[in-house]
Amino acid sequence: GILPMLWFCVLRSLHSAHSDTRHQVLAIVIGNACNVLLDWMLIYGKFGCPELGVAGAAWATVASRWVLLLSLAWMSRNELREHARLLRELRHPWRFAGKLTRYATLFRSR
Repeated sequence: GILPMLWFCVLRSLHSAHSDTRHQVLAIVIGNACNVLLDWMLIYGKFGCPELGVAGAAWATVASRWVLLLSLAWMSRNELREHARLLRELRHPWRFAGKLTRYATLFRSR
């Protein structure tokens, strides 16, 4: 469950940079609702699921983290397309990164 959580943090930072908290909150609500429902189903064996106890809670948490990531990724698909387009437009991204580093050190030394 750590990988989807880390990617969620990246997407959440993207939305925070754009001052968009609506999508973040909605994704968190969806993920938590999914976690509650899956916990109930997998811990107690409801709706035909096996009764797994603590292991069911772990599986529910992992699944809800993936739902959290996928819901925020779906809501931010337009922003992701725009950032991917900008990255494709950079002919030599490493050369561009080198220029940024040189400018940053130049301004820092002043």
